[in-house]
Amino acid sequence: MDLQLDGKLALVSGSTAGIGFAIARTLAQEGASVIVNGRSQPAVDEAVDRIRSETQGTVLGYAGDLGRADAAEEAVRRHPGIGILVNNLGIFEAKAFEDIPDEDWQRFFDINVLSGVRLARLVLPEMKRTNWGRIIFISSESAVQIPTEMIHYGMTKTAQLAVSRGLAESLAGTNITVNSVLPGPTRSRGVGDFVEGMARSSDKSFEQVEAEFFDHVRPTSLIKRFASPQEVASLVATWQVRSRRRPRVRPFASTAASSRAPSDEGAIEAQRLGALKAIPIGAHSQSLIQRSSRPTTREVLSRPIEPSISSLPSIWHSSTTSSRASPVPKKPSRSSCSMAAMQASNRPAYRTSNSTSQGRSLRWHGRIMR
Repeated sequence: MDLQLDGKLALVSGSTAGIGFAIARTLAQEGASVIVNGRSQPAVDEAVDRIRSETQGTVLGYAGDLGRADAAEEAVRRHPGIGILVNNLGIFEAKAFEDIPDEDWQRFFDINVLSGVRLARLVLPEMKRTNWGRIIFISSESAVQIPTEMIHYGMTKTAQLAVSRGLAESLAGTNITVNSVLPGPTRSRGVGDFVEGMARSSDKSFEQVEAEFFDHVRPTSLIKRFASPQEVASLVATWQVRSRRRPRVRPFASTAASSRAPSDEGAIEAQRLGALKAIPIGAHSQSLIQRSSRPTTREVLSRPIEPSISSLPSIWHSSTTSSRASPVPKKPSRSSCSMAAMQASNRPAYRTSNSTSQGRSLRWHGRIMR
């Protein structure tokens, strides 16, 4: 890849291992100057040395807990001119809801959400001055499929989507983009250690535990395995950082490819009026949370429609659980269509989907889930 990142300075929080390290290494390989971050100096030094041994770029290090306000301020003050910010810092812990104390809720919010908020607030003035910047939140599929075993973690990932969406809207008309990436289960160091521990305790192999996980916990996954940190890093670098315009990649894709997201998490459903549902094309974990002149998902889903499908224009390609094909109505003329149909005619196109659920189904097609 040639992402033309020469002269760009990138800060990747929590980047001594896992997804963060893979992102930092990929950005350095593409010519960016990268700041590696971790809480301990030895871990930072080791990560910096590893990246330097594999790239020719400038690799810096900052040891400090960016979940703290003073450390975030020091990092930005010490490294002025940050044009790419990747908010990867985060923690997770499986714990039953009734066992999560107030302190844990606050700690998870401070580290997973507020750390990115602070860093974005600190780097934005310089980005606005140069009229260029990339802010990326590494969220999770848990933002939309809240894990019952760690609801407090899911809460923070949903909050990241709200922050990134609102910030992107506030930067409309600039060359500063704000995106969120929602990886599915990824084999980071923490996840790998957790699965290996389960394998040892149950006298099973890693592959057996992995297969059971996707059979019972994530049955909607398409690739039936943990994504690699490098797959997520390639997605971030290719589709989030390089684009001069807002990325035009499909919001959800099924397998790794040149124009598709690599990590997998299963289908995400958006229920509407109890009869219609929208299913993203493919089943992937990238979500481009950014401003656009086209209608947002919320705007589309909040518009009133006629209960009868016959009133909808031809861009609403419907399907039912029946094998008998339904005729697609022609787009009505302005004089004959109802107000609801006229409103619907301004909506983005949909692709036909055969759904196993009751009622008619619609698939997102184009840049709608962002």
